[in-house]
Amino acid sequence: MDHRRIRYAFRKGSEQVNLYAPGSEVDILIDPLELRDAERALREQGFHRLDAPGCPRHRFYLAFDRGRWLKIDAKLARGSGVTTRSGRPWTAAEHLATALAQRRPLGLRRAGPVVALLGPDGAGKGTVIAGLQDRIPAGLTVIYLGERRRKSPHLDPPPPAGDVEMQGRVSALRECAFVMYRALRFWSLLLRGYLAAWSGHIVLCDRHPIEALGCSTRESGSTVPTCSNISGSDTGTPSSRAARG
Repeated sequence: MDHRRIRYAFRKGSEQVNLYAPGSEVDILIDPLELRDAERALREQGFHRLDAPGCPRHRFYLAFDRGRWLKIDAKLARGSGVTTRSGRPWTAAEHLATALAQRRPLGLRRAGPVVALLGPDGAGKGTVIAGLQDRIPAGLTVIYLGERRRKSPHLDPPPPAGDVEMQGRVSALRECAFVMYRALRFWSLLLRGYLAAWSGHIVLCDRHPIEALGCSTRESGSTVPTCSNISGSDTGTPSSRAARG
């Protein structure tokens, strides 16, 4: 950007930051009138914009080089320029037209991948996810789809004699309520994950959604067998071989 004479300034002492250090980023302040030229210059250097909903005055750019993610946080300056290069006023209508032109069109398919990590309990799925969180500086959402079991499960007392039929009716209602609760709980988690994927995030699922929805360990006296590991799915989400190792 220096060669193109684009107006910008470092923020938070970023001129002293080593861009290749783990977890580091460069913060800059940029004139909104220079945004198009700045993005063109960053693309030529291998940086790509990462859409971040909820941050209207920030632009995030990522690049991957020498095994490291490089991140630039560009904040748009307020009122830095009142005229365009030709000297005429920059009207509100032109601001709106520029903002609409810079928006990525909404696609029919989600932008971010949804990846499920598979493996038995204690295989290291959480360790793999923690390592990926350290290597991917932004745009990553993690969803836990496992059960958080109680330390001391409560066992229902045996029904008294003569109440077997009534107990069966109550058990059927409890079973129906449990299935509905479980479905609503996990579908709400999946909805949060897929909304993040539509915004462009990489979504990591600890366990596969089918495993979470279809298998359970009841906290009552009866138990439901847990399902075996799933090696693939029709959604095309890759499994993590490292989780089994």
